[in-house]
Amino acid sequence: MLGTRDMAFPRLNAFSYWIFLLAGLFMFSSVVLGAAPDGGWFGYTPLTEKAFSPGINMDFWGLGIVFVGISTTVGAVTSSSLRSRCEHRA
Repeated sequence: MLGTRDMAFPRLNAFSYWIFLLAGLFMFSSVVLGAAPDGGWFGYTPLTEKAFSPGINMDFWGLGIVFVGISTTVGAVTSSSLRSRCEHRA
C-alpha cells in the first residue's frame, strides 16, 4: 500500500491487530454477560464509585480501554518504525 516491499515488524503489527480485536470482543462480551458498563459516557470518577456502579461492570470497561491503549501504542511503534525504515531505504 505504501510502495514498500515488506513491513518493518509484521508480527508486531499482527499482535496489534489481534489485541485490538480481542479488546473489542472483551468490551462487547460485557453486554452478553449482563455486566455492561454503567458509569456514563466518559467514565467520570464519581459515577464509577462502588456506591453508583456495584459489580464488575466498570472493570470490563477499564480493562477493555487498557487493551485498546496497548494495541494503539504497538500500532504506533510499528507505523513509526516503518516510516523511518522507508526514509532510509529510498
